[in-house]
Order: sequence, then structure tokens, then C-alpha cells
Amino acid sequence: MGRVTRKGRPGRRKLTIMNWVVVLSWVLPIVGGCGTYLARDHRVGWVIGLGTQVMWIMLGIVTGLTGLAASALWFGAIQFRNWRTFTPRVVHQPACTGCPCAATATAPRRRRAAVGAPAR
Repeated sequence: MGRVTRKGRPGRRKLTIMNWVVVLSWVLPIVGGCGTYLARDHRVGWVIGLGTQVMWIMLGIVTGLTGLAASALWFGAIQFRNWRTFTPRVVHQPACTGCPCAATATAPRRRRAAVGAPAR
């Protein structure tokens, strides 16, 4: 009997679908987290988050995990809504005179009353 050898170059593993699932299960949360971080100030963050949700849906369908696909669809709908309603934060100086926020920039902020506390 002859010696059984692997095909391909020695020392290299063949990428199977299971290996890709493991790689994507690490890459998608990292990319999605970066998108969520960017979404604080930029609209592109929501687009990145929406793209990762599409990839999660595809991963859930390929692996047969319908719960994963359903939850990614739900989170994708939330990402889409946030992308549509996003308005960038504008930081103005208190001495800003030419913009509409000049009146509100110097106004003191009102505190909310605690639940069950008497109104002032």
C-alpha cells in the first residue's frame, strides 16, 4: 500500500463553507460595530450597519439558521429607519449669531422631573 497524501500544497488548509462561516462570524460583528460607532456622526455608519445586516441574513439562510436571518431582518429594518431619520449633530459656539440655534444655545436646559416626584 502506498502512503496517502493530501492534495494541494502541504501546510495549507482548504477553505470550506464551514471555515467561511467561522470567518464571517468574526468579521461581521467587527464591521457592524465600526458602522455603529461611525453612525454617531456620519450617515455612512448606518449604511455600513445595513450592509452587515444583509450579510447576516445571507449567512442565516446559507447555514439554515432561520432565527438568525429573522433577527438580522429586524435589526436591518431598524438600521434603515435610523438611516432615513439621521440628522448630523451641529456643534455651535455660544456666540453664534448667524444661525437659528443662537437663541437655544444659551438657554438653560430644563431638567426632567423624576418619576413620582411632585411637579415644580
